[in-house]
Amino acid sequence: MWCGTFSRSLWQVLALAGGVGFATAIGEHPLIGYPDFSHLAPAFVGLGLFVAGLWLSYTPIHYPKGLAGAYRSDELSQPVVA
Repeated sequence: MWCGTFSRSLWQVLALAGGVGFATAIGEHPLIGYPDFSHLAPAFVGLGLFVAGLWLSYTPIHYPKGLAGAYRSDELSQPVVA
């Protein structure tokens, strides 16, 4: 990812792979009767960092021109009619 282009589909695959991986790593322990939080703490820290990274990279990947670039400029000046 250092030398390549970070695309929307790559972001989606990373989100899916991380979601499956963390769900498996954290979710299996209570099922086998080993819900020790101190044992799972590193996985929860990793999950938090992973989610933070996805959250911070969402807008630059999905809206490369910024959120204002997602709309036409004339749409922004029109009043919203409900």
